[in-house]
Amino acid sequence: AWSCLVPYAFFAGRRMPWASPLGASDTRRRKGSKTYERASFYSRLLTLCGILLALWGLYMFALFRCFTVTTSQAGSTPKTSSPTPAAPNTMKSVRRIMPTPPQHWVGDGFHVYPVFHDLAFTKELSPWLMFDYAAPKKFSPTSSRRGVGKHPHRGFETVTVAFQGEVEHGDSVGNRDVIGAGDVQWMTAARGIIHEEFHSTEFAKKGGVFEMCQLWLNLPAKHKMDPPRYQPILAKDIPSVPLPGGGHVKVIAGEFAGVRGPAHTFTPVELWDVELEKKGTAYELNVPAGHNVIVFVRRGRALIGSEGAEKEIKPQVRRL
Repeated sequence: AWSCLVPYAFFAGRRMPWASPLGASDTRRRKGSKTYERASFYSRLLTLCGILLALWGLYMFALFRCFTVTTSQAGSTPKTSSPTPAAPNTMKSVRRIMPTPPQHWVGDGFHVYPVFHDLAFTKELSPWLMFDYAAPKKFSPTSSRRGVGKHPHRGFETVTVAFQGEVEHGDSVGNRDVIGAGDVQWMTAARGIIHEEFHSTEFAKKGGVFEMCQLWLNLPAKHKMDPPRYQPILAKDIPSVPLPGGGHVKVIAGEFAGVRGPAHTFTPVELWDVELEKKGTAYELNVPAGHNVIVFVRRGRALIGSEGAEKEIKPQVRRL
């Protein structure tokens, strides 16, 4: 209402005789006279006030709209996405093999490889934004805290998977937790959260081999202003599906062979931890139709693709 009424008052005021330097009530006024200068001053003042009120009205209107959208979404309950069934007899082809990126430190506790490298935050890997992998590294015992202090996130989710060692998490919502080997923490930053990540106190005291990874997952626009949330997913709660040729698939998110993972997601994604046991055995993993597939090999080697057109995938980290 303000955005409509204020401009009308502004333009109506411009037509008032006392606000015009040559108004209809006094055609004898001329430039240079005190009467003209006074009228001109009031006219400019009225114009400025009208503009400021119009801008304020537009701001209040936009704020009201934003508040309405935010409050209507705040109480929504996230649902686990339902993937589209895989198209039969369709074999994925390997589009690109990413090179080994250089390592860098995140804080003083995570020596990571930015796996996505130049493809991070691109549409090609969307909705996944970033993937950091901390290869196995031995840390000596210490009484100090190793990791990253308080820092903010907004608009996406962080997924941390611990392979060896322990990660301690704390955030501004009040969550505090420690995950160990095989556990996952799924944090939804949404409209904003501040958190910290360290080696756990017990692990730091004892020292040992530390290995983990963290992925960033974009949120749909309609959920970016949802309340932040934290999901601790323990190894014992992650279902494991055996493979016919030996090995298994741990379903963290999404679905595999009719088995759903425990993670509640806003985006239709699958996250599997796959272990293949028999060398030279062919495995077929069905994925939802229309989904791209990102394969990261931690140990060993794999041939991926249709028969006769396979491409060898090696660990990005050659030292493993």
